[in-house]
Amino acid sequence: MILQRKNKVHTNIWQSIEQLPIYNFRKCQEGDLRYLFIKWKQKPCKALIEIWAQIQDEFFERIEMNEKQSYIYRKSKKYIVNELEKIINENPAKLSRLTVENKKIEIELTKEQGTKQDIFDQVAILKIHFKIDIDIKKMSVLEYYKYLKIYEKQAE
Repeated sequence: MILQRKNKVHTNIWQSIEQLPIYNFRKCQEGDLRYLFIKWKQKPCKALIEIWAQIQDEFFERIEMNEKQSYIYRKSKKYIVNELEKIINENPAKLSRLTVENKKIEIELTKEQGTKQDIFDQVAILKIHFKIDIDIKKMSVLEYYKYLKIYEKQAE
């Protein structure tokens, strides 16, 4: 899947969870969309918001989630989009609205998530369980979540 926008093809940007490394995905989830670039020669641009939205939609469609995970995912996605809009927007009223909206999302996410396991904890568990080496800078999002789902089913 290659995004085309105004006759411009983005070839230096990860386009799908099938290729995007899980490490980059997590960095993007934290709000740093520069990790969508395959090579770090460019500065963030508005096209990244659209590409990130497509990747998030693909993630939501292809990765099985329970109701709580789905809720957290949707709220996190909205939070990141708001943060990026704040970077590219200069309208003070809109900036203020986005800031207030994100504060509310932060409060909701804190209540829902509680203590969250970071990716390194998850990788350690998967390495031990499957007796494999996992390079989070190379393993795709899709592959990582397939291992995670298999582990969860076996742990039940």
